[in-house]
Amino acid sequence: MTDLARNTRVDLCCTRIAKLLLEDAQNFAVTRANLARTLKVEGPTIIDHANHLERASLVVKEKVLLSSGKRGWVYKPSPKLLAMKALRDWVFLSRGHRGAMDLSVAEGQWNELANRPLATNPEFPAHLENIVRTSKTVREAARRLGFRGVSILSHHLQKLAIPRPAEWSLRPDLSLRRQSLVPAVVIADPTARAWVGGLIQGEGCIQCRYVTNTQSTCLEIDVAMVDPAPIRRLSEYYGLEFPAKPIRNHDWTPQWRKSVFGLRALRVLEEILLHLVGEKQKEAQKAIAFFSSNGYHEGKFGNQDIWPRGEFPLRTKRRGGAGTAQDRIETPTPLGVGRGRMGVPEVIVKNTIDRAWVGAIMQGEGNLGCFYVKRTRSTSVVLSITNTDRATIAKFSGCVGLPSPVKPKYRESGLPLWRKDIYGIRAIRLLEEILLFLEGEKRREADRALEFFDSNGYHPGHVRTSEIWPLNEFLLRPRKSPACDDEDDANVN
Repeated sequence: MTDLARNTRVDLCCTRIAKLLLEDAQNFAVTRANLARTLKVEGPTIIDHANHLERASLVVKEKVLLSSGKRGWVYKPSPKLLAMKALRDWVFLSRGHRGAMDLSVAEGQWNELANRPLATNPEFPAHLENIVRTSKTVREAARRLGFRGVSILSHHLQKLAIPRPAEWSLRPDLSLRRQSLVPAVVIADPTARAWVGGLIQGEGCIQCRYVTNTQSTCLEIDVAMVDPAPIRRLSEYYGLEFPAKPIRNHDWTPQWRKSVFGLRALRVLEEILLHLVGEKQKEAQKAIAFFSSNGYHEGKFGNQDIWPRGEFPLRTKRRGGAGTAQDRIETPTPLGVGRGRMGVPEVIVKNTIDRAWVGAIMQGEGNLGCFYVKRTRSTSVVLSITNTDRATIAKFSGCVGLPSPVKPKYRESGLPLWRKDIYGIRAIRLLEEILLFLEGEKRREADRALEFFDSNGYHPGHVRTSEIWPLNEFLLRPRKSPACDDEDDANVN
């Protein structure tokens, strides 16, 4: 096929030789001289093209006694070429394809081709349906029917209303090529892994999606936030492009969303598993055990099938964990130990990886506010973290050197709401340490807090949250701050 398809002139000349053999082989012995005289080409050219046809099993060469009394070579059409003529495909093969012939049909398939009914035969629809049903790909069906391309096959399928098998739409080679583009290590930097783990711990959702083409279920990690800056940083760590536009979020602020699927999602989970805690870690472990090494599982499964509500009670369809305004208003958590500025260490979080994790949790689940202390007649900065998973708050409390809260509040839905507040000098020092791991508006809020409050985390007088972070300047802040402005005597930690 490669030799015949080398250029257009060779294809056309080979076609003319084959057609001449089919027309005149019964009348006289076709010799090289006959072909050269009829086609008006030189003898060496005839030999070259005849050799091409012979290698393609379309021409048979025999040595016979000629009329001149000498022995010479004559050319005859092969059974393969006669089968093509019987199928009336010769006109099709020599028209519309620059004169090229379809020589890709295996020798064992010519008997099947010779018995193929014509398209006008009443038996053709049944024969076509049988070929379609027993062929794995559309090209295989076209080859078994003697068609050079799939366009003629598609025409007959549409004309006879024969459905295309779903198996023909599968492209396993494309899936393998896409998986080869996923690096063996998606997030190489340990600090970046801690940041991604913290963000997914607070704002991420581990879920699945059914893929119709492959009839399998795909692993998905989805993160959606109203601030595009952390999503941009997350996309860089994933090695993917930043989303082109936000998604609609009902009547609320549009969300920026980044999702990873399949093999990339599985490798990301394996790399950040160390930085997940509580139920989120259990969800990740269940996903790694359920999905295969490429991030897929054969068959159709829903989120409830993989992560049943009885085993994972904190999973919910409601995105976001801010709760209602009533949930967010809470008095400071009593410390009991380490009260006052003397008990606050110079460095709150000593490990860089822990700082990255705390920064990511603050990015997704944290909120900055202020608190008026009547005893000192000053306003204190408040850093609050809320989450439905106690393990998240427990790890955060351990990272900042404080005890974990004893009991949660409960939402109207019945889900617990665990919360940890940090005030004064400890909050200011923590903000300075995790500032590098904050992005977008959360970074601007932290900069404003460091600028407004002194080194002890206080500002003289009674100042409200809206005066420090005006809503016209910080558009993504919630309308109600997690901390109340008018409570008495905050516990300074």
